[in-house]
Amino acid sequence: MMRRVTAIDEAMSSRSARMETVRKRVSEFEGEEAVRQAAWEKLNERREAVAAERERVRRDLEDVVGRRASVEERRRISQQRLETIRTELAQLVLLPASADEVARLDAIEAAAGAAFSTVQSHVDALRGRQRELRLHVGTANEDLATAERHREETDERRRVAEDELRDLDIELAELRVRLEATQEALRRDADASE
Repeated sequence: MMRRVTAIDEAMSSRSARMETVRKRVSEFEGEEAVRQAAWEKLNERREAVAAERERVRRDLEDVVGRRASVEERRRISQQRLETIRTELAQLVLLPASADEVARLDAIEAAAGAAFSTVQSHVDALRGRQRELRLHVGTANEDLATAERHREETDERRRVAEDELRDLDIELAELRVRLEATQEALRRDADASE
């Protein structure tokens, strides 16, 4: 960044020297309009080039300032995190202070291991029961489905038998009516022949 600022200062000094040279040339060609016009055009071109260079340097400087601010913000956040970690590490007790605490921790570990083994055996037993119950439920569901199919088949046979019985009752009633009609006709025939 300082190199660019130095380069800009050098460019300004160089520009001043060139301006002086241009002024001398302009004064030499004061009488000739075409030459003066050409000198003005060169001077304007040079001014535009210098203005463009200034703008580029200004943009570069703004970019550098923005990057520097970003780096400083990241550094500040990293420092805060580092301080937080240091504080937490200072509060952390990694090893027990005495042999009694080590023995107590060993006893706790042994008890936890035994409890884990007991719990594991209970969990295994429960899973075994669960598998057995699932098999039993599956068998019971199959038996229930079979019984349901058998009930439906029996209901269908009962309905068919009831329909046939109704038809037979109707037929029987018709036969009784015919029998009575036949008996009545025979009586009349018998009465008529007497």
